[in-house]
Amino acid sequence: KESPAVLPMVQPSSAPADWPESVKMFYSFVQDLCVMADYDNSSIQARYAVDAGERMRTGAREGYWLDKIKFPRPLCLDLLGTCVAAHPNIFTRSPECFALLRHNLCATLLKNTRGCFDFAILIRSIALLQKLFHNKDLAKLLMLELQVFLHLMLDLVNADRSPWQRATSLEFLKSICEDPQALVVLYEHDAPKPGSDRVRATGSSGGSTQTGTFNKLVDCLAKLANQVLFVSGLEH
Repeated sequence: KESPAVLPMVQPSSAPADWPESVKMFYSFVQDLCVMADYDNSSIQARYAVDAGERMRTGAREGYWLDKIKFPRPLCLDLLGTCVAAHPNIFTRSPECFALLRHNLCATLLKNTRGCFDFAILIRSIALLQKLFHNKDLAKLLMLELQVFLHLMLDLVNADRSPWQRATSLEFLKSICEDPQALVVLYEHDAPKPGSDRVRATGSSGGSTQTGTFNKLVDCLAKLANQVLFVSGLEH
């Protein structure tokens, strides 16, 4: 029998010494939240060995700057969302802070979203993900990571998922579809660049060959609408 997949742990790094104290504190605080919200070096199945209520009440790891402190994982995700929403410019202007966002926060968010069966965790992870998507500057810089998350959300609307997982994912997709800026960023990222093979293929065939996350989003929602309006309607 194969051993469960090992999940890498978020590792700390120091803020540059010449930064203002307030920015260094912000960097250390966000980093510690990522560490405390991160899962330990175990498989996805092992995280559910503890009672659900206990998982929500207690923290798993101590911080590095916040020494000997363990925040519950839902609180860490809430605070990370607050940090991103309150100071998005820090992440876009500083390479070190952007690296923290891309490598630490996104890695932690991925592990809290993938294979999640805790409503309190998933709903907060999605709220944090929405803050990343709805900030145009962050969304453009993190499009590769956000595409991975969007594919995870699209997978959650499948019929074999639980009703609460499907409902939560649909609320997220609804928020994306209601945000013109988020849709533009998705579409522009999928659009063929001038001189690319996709542009030449489109010109030679006379039609559009655009594929990618945007098209998958449209196809998924179309299939879901067909399922709800026609299949479910006939059964009732």
